[in-house]
Amino acid sequence: MTPDPLMDSRDVVEFPPDKENRFHNRVIIRNHTSIFDEALAEDGYKVDMDTYKPTRTDETEESASSRENLALTPAELRNLYRFPLIRRRITQQTGKGKIHRQFVLMVVGNGNGLVGYGQGKDEDTTRAEAKAYAQAVRNMDWVERFEKRTIWTEMDAKLGATQLIMRPRPVGFGLRCNPNLHQV
Repeated sequence: MTPDPLMDSRDVVEFPPDKENRFHNRVIIRNHTSIFDEALAEDGYKVDMDTYKPTRTDETEESASSRENLALTPAELRNLYRFPLIRRRITQQTGKGKIHRQFVLMVVGNGNGLVGYGQGKDEDTTRAEAKAYAQAVRNMDWVERFEKRTIWTEMDAKLGATQLIMRPRPVGFGLRCNPNLHQV
């Protein structure tokens, strides 16, 4: 079997006997260089430098770069209403202890039938809100309304033990629902 030069890379360091150690030693280091170093070098990265670190993109950065895919202009994005419905501290129990983060559930809309919701989690509340806003903008959907104020027909849905019933109502009837749903 012949070694593959790409997959079986190795460096050998020989230590001859000396006054302190009478034995001959050989250290073999296998696969310590990444197969992607050559591709990174072609792109202009200097992987041999100590300051090189791979870049990690954040969800908010990715959503900022994907705004050109949205049908909304930057002016329409600025005019969206934002309602953080729930802000709470959440805890994940691991084998080594508890990890605390912030959770934000946000509703975004233009007040004219366009609405979306998103949730974000992060150690910092502002970053969690930014993630929730980015997800809410991506999840936006159009709701067709009758006379720009109510829904066209009765709708109902059930998820687990929660039953949601929506009915069209006349002018001045108001809303009878949870305060979080009132924001929607």
